[in-house]
Amino acid sequence: MDKFLLTALFLISFLTVVASGGEEAHLGSIRGQVIAQHSNVVLPGATVRILGESFGSTTNANGTFQIANLMDGEYGVVVSFLGYASDTLYTVIENSATRQLTFQL
Repeated sequence: MDKFLLTALFLISFLTVVASGGEEAHLGSIRGQVIAQHSNVVLPGATVRILGESFGSTTNANGTFQIANLMDGEYGVVVSFLGYASDTLYTVIENSATRQLTFQL
């Protein structure tokens, strides 16, 4: 029984590593600030989302945001705020880096 259990656990562990490509996921983040272009006033409550994804964030009272747990790759980040034209910036996350973006609406 113990030998069967050990074999089963080894097989599950092995298949998990093989299925993931044998590599650890590289997770980075995007953080930044949203400000009004003409007045340099921060914009709390702005909507920040990743193009093609169903998740994002909103800016806090300081106009800052962070979107974490992003796989390495290229991302389009869209910011919108009532009464302002939306803006899109593109960035690349490599090696689990955190990218800093500043949006001026």
